[in-house]
Amino acid sequence: MGSNQLTRGNGLYKEAAMREIDVNSKKYRVDPRVESLFSSIIILLLVSFSCFISSGALTSNKGNITIKWDLMNWTPDGYIAVVTAYNNQKQRSIPSPGWKMSWRWAKKEVIWSMAGAQTTEQGDCSMFKGNIPKSCVRKPTVIDLLPGTPYNQQISNCCKGGVLKPGLASSFQISVGAAGTSNSTVRMAVNFMFTAPKQQYICGPTKNVMRTKFITSDSKRTTSALMTWNIACAVVTMFNFQKYRHIPSPGWTLGWKWAKKEVIWSMVGAQTTEQGDCSKYKGNIPHCCKKDPTVVDLLPGTPYNQQIANCCKGGVLNSWVQDPGNAASSFQISVGAAGTTNKTVRVPRNFTLMGPGPGYTCGPAKVVRPTKFVTTDTRRTTQAMMTWNITCTYSQFLAQRTPTCCVSLSSFYNETIVGCPTCACGCQNNKTESGACLDPDTPHLASVVSPPTKKGTILPPLVQCTRHLCPIRVHWHVKQNYKEYWRVKITITNFNYRLNYSQWNMVAQHPNFDNITQIFSFNYKSLTPYAGLNDTAMLWGVKFYNDFLSEAGPLGNVQSEILFRKDQATFSFEKGWAFPRRIYFNGDNCVMPLPDTYPFLPNGGFRPEVSVFASVLLPVLLVFFFSA
Repeated sequence: MGSNQLTRGNGLYKEAAMREIDVNSKKYRVDPRVESLFSSIIILLLVSFSCFISSGALTSNKGNITIKWDLMNWTPDGYIAVVTAYNNQKQRSIPSPGWKMSWRWAKKEVIWSMAGAQTTEQGDCSMFKGNIPKSCVRKPTVIDLLPGTPYNQQISNCCKGGVLKPGLASSFQISVGAAGTSNSTVRMAVNFMFTAPKQQYICGPTKNVMRTKFITSDSKRTTSALMTWNIACAVVTMFNFQKYRHIPSPGWTLGWKWAKKEVIWSMVGAQTTEQGDCSKYKGNIPHCCKKDPTVVDLLPGTPYNQQIANCCKGGVLNSWVQDPGNAASSFQISVGAAGTTNKTVRVPRNFTLMGPGPGYTCGPAKVVRPTKFVTTDTRRTTQAMMTWNITCTYSQFLAQRTPTCCVSLSSFYNETIVGCPTCACGCQNNKTESGACLDPDTPHLASVVSPPTKKGTILPPLVQCTRHLCPIRVHWHVKQNYKEYWRVKITITNFNYRLNYSQWNMVAQHPNFDNITQIFSFNYKSLTPYAGLNDTAMLWGVKFYNDFLSEAGPLGNVQSEILFRKDQATFSFEKGWAFPRRIYFNGDNCVMPLPDTYPFLPNGGFRPEVSVFASVLLPVLLVFFFSA
């Protein structure tokens, strides 16, 4: 059939074999008690087999963009094709001003005509006389036509101004010249790019797949494309499923080792720290040729054409409970020189994660059950070609040699203030840590804290000289006792002169958290790892009020009060019951005082017992002493 016939008749066909290739990422709920031992889990969803071979769908949990190029008819010097972009993303639309699609021709092809879309520039067509091509650019960029386009320039699924909602498709027809005229001489286009407003998709290489079948609207006739090419454009997402641990600035660093000789052709939303030796490549140079690439996030302010959703935060990931909207980080990756089937692709190994320092240990990449997607109308389910999972666990013992916080206690019923244990985080007389602390009465304190340095120099931590040498102290004060309630005041103090804490959080364990009545000036979230047990709470600052803990000084503290309702069956001020069992700050376990040092009740709640023998012997010794 000719070009005009296809243009007018394309609406009669509906697609019978739409092969959507999707992947997903599984979300795991982490038990806070396990977090207490290993400080939680990060799930790195480096999704599907196509993630690293760039020939199938490489996606986040929100799906992918799949481009199909169906050759419908041969022409004297080329072919006519219908190109369709499918938005398989479940929750992400492509808004106005719409999508842009570009590619690079394998030979010297030109575009004779188009329906349903247009190129942004014609290029140099001076070599043609008479019939002038629509575009002679080696790397054309195509955009959708606007609504209201004349019918003779439309095909089905076109002319939406580039707007593409989840589960829908956008199509255009293209007549290509100066190309092959048979399956053996035609060459697939390469280097596809799909761009949306404020987001750019990296597309894998073009792949020759099973020919698409079309059924007429009366279901009486079936036709097939002469050839079908498939291009997947997708996203990789990393989630921080840790309930109360951030990845602070300067952010995460992700690394792995390729199983074969793979290279990274391009990336959006992140970059590798080194390119490596790419000298064997001519013309199109890969982004990275290293056997063991290291990837970092891009910084805020990155140009929009280099961004994707959830990227460009400088590697900072907030905790899942505190700020789930900023607990994910995404980047796009196009990988070459890899396998093209489930049997030939090889899973990368030796994954490493720095967040930003040591502490995370990653397990091997495991091939798991392919993730399934349900379309927005719930009438169709698609699944990934292959799915991998990499789990990284955190250990405070691997992250630092010494603790980072401590706890002090006091109460209204005892004048004793139990401070942090001596040398909880270090000792002042430790020669290996000389100069690690600073007396707050030091002259010219500001110049000592921030000395003149070269640009980019990172100064070591500098804490205030105390008995405990901890950067953070959490003070728990039992403030008041009422008939049916009791009140606690919590104060968090920063002793670090060179570090402030934005979006800090604290986790406390106490049996009375199941009867909390009111909390003042802090946010609160109950962490309930087991049914019927509610003794763990997460607290963090109110945004724009006290979610920022300043460096050591007059403003370096935040405080709040908690009102508990008494449970007469369990409530007591005896034997330290009113004090917390365990406290974490930003996910790190804080050093608690010894239980026998807790403030005790003056009426004998902790009064030592004296034996009858000692009570008789003591007066005898006193008489003997004074008579001597």
